Amino acid sequence: MRCGTALWLILAGLHASVSGAEEPAAVATATPAPVKSHLFSFWAGKRLEAAVQGEDATEARRIDARVREVGERPCGNEVVARVGRIPVKGDGYLEPDQVEELDAAGRITRTWMIPIEYWPVAIDGDRVLVQGTVSPAPEQYWIGLDRRIEQSDQAVAGDAKPGACPATAEAELPESAFRRCVVLKDRKSGAERLLAYEGVCT
Repeated sequence: MRCGTALWLILAGLHASVSGAEEPAAVATATPAPVKSHLFSFWAGKRLEAAVQGEDATEARRIDARVREVGERPCGNEVVARVGRIPVKGDGYLEPDQVEELDAAGRITRTWMIPIEYWPVAIDGDRVLVQGTVSPAPEQYWIGLDRRIEQSDQAVAGDAKPGACPATAEAELPESAFRRCVVLKDRKSGAERLLAYEGVCT
């Protein structure tokens, strides 16, 4: 056999083996589920404060695209915004209220960020259920420590009982004339937990 013929046969065999090889399977990429957004009210942060003039939201919306409406209230300037997660307190744009869990000594053990004009009505592990003043059917939302929002798909009967805010907690909690404390029974563990929150500004 000539050298050229042998080389041709080797190349032909290589081509056949390559063409017969299976193509690598396409890697499946999961499309992340879209984050559902909700309309909530917050206090205007320092970066939005000057932009809130009356009820004209144009300037505030230019600074923060989440803004939908603005308004002046006795306790501060209110901003209605569409968010997928409760904002971080102190980000300078949207300022949430807080719910703090207190231990027997009045120390803060957990903190949830919530919209203004909402208050806790139930608790389940690391999630707190808040309810607003919307009528005739107030909406309820589960909010986690990570600020994730999940609208309750069914009405949950609140079991909040008035509780005494420990005097020792005053040093840790933000100064407020509208603070309330409630005792909630954990729907997961059955334990009673003491929560402090901001009452509705009047």
